[in-house]
Amino acid sequence: MTFRIMQSFGINPLQSAPADQLDVNRVTKRNVKPVLANALFDEVLDHIENSHDNTYPVVTNSNELIGIIRYLDVRDIIFEPTARQLVTAEDLAVPVKKVLKQNETLGEAWHLLKGGQDDCVPVVTTETPHQYVGVVRRRDLLRLLSLDVSRERANDHS
Repeated sequence: MTFRIMQSFGINPLQSAPADQLDVNRVTKRNVKPVLANALFDEVLDHIENSHDNTYPVVTNSNELIGIIRYLDVRDIIFEPTARQLVTAEDLAVPVKKVLKQNETLGEAWHLLKGGQDDCVPVVTTETPHQYVGVVRRRDLLRLLSLDVSRERANDHS
């Protein structure tokens, strides 16, 4: 939020460091609500319908990240009537292979996102058990890193 406010005033919040060396906290979206592991299928569908993403973090009641649900993985069972009462978010979740800790850099985040199918990567605390913090979205990283490259090119031509 602070990043966007600074940009709107014409202040470049990246002046001091290359974007790929900044920590992921700069672009972590903390308002992305996870799905509770014990949520029934209808609740998962509600979550999907109201989300801007295609990847949905799944957490325990104590906010520990246990997996993700991808829209592509569940789209074929959305209209399956028997799933509504039997399936929970935990049943639909796959283990998280890509996760960022709060102290990792945007360069590391881009490395995880650039070639994969996920539109975002969950961010967790550095302490164990890893508590869900939010997500880093590919589009936000792309915007930020391309701004940084444009700035470098402008400085090279000066």
